[in-house]
Amino acid sequence: MINLCRKQYKNNEKVLNQIEEFSINYVKNHAAEWYSKDIFLFRLLNRALRTENIDAIYKFRSFIADLHHHLEQLYREHTEKISNDKKISTVYRGAQMSIEELKALEENQNGLISVNTFFSTSKSSSVASRFGIDGTRDNPTVIFTISIDDHIHDQPYSLI
Repeated sequence: MINLCRKQYKNNEKVLNQIEEFSINYVKNHAAEWYSKDIFLFRLLNRALRTENIDAIYKFRSFIADLHHHLEQLYREHTEKISNDKKISTVYRGAQMSIEELKALEENQNGLISVNTFFSTSKSSSVASRFGIDGTRDNPTVIFTISIDDHIHDQPYSLI
């Protein structure tokens, strides 16, 4: 994984320094914090997952497992703290998408969607809107409003 990252950013000294810091300081019980930083790791892993690049996904396999286990741990801690009467959490995600993707979502309102990456969100819609900034006519910015029933334990999630 580290070699793939170094190869991808071989001409970018700033990112190479981030990769070196990661290779020295990474511990698996901080995988979610590393993933949530706006650095090489987030971009390369999401690209591999989004494009279903099996070779790259294989190289990231240990980190993916660490991240999933860390999210499960954080999720367990979160669910132990929530009160029994709390039902729904609302989070937001800002993104750009093609007109075709947007039309497909509009035709599937209140339906299910499948996501093949780790889905980063925010509790603040204004923060989420910054992640979809600079949309274009062909790739507009969209803000997802996601309601999570805290009592359905399907997939782990966490505030990082």
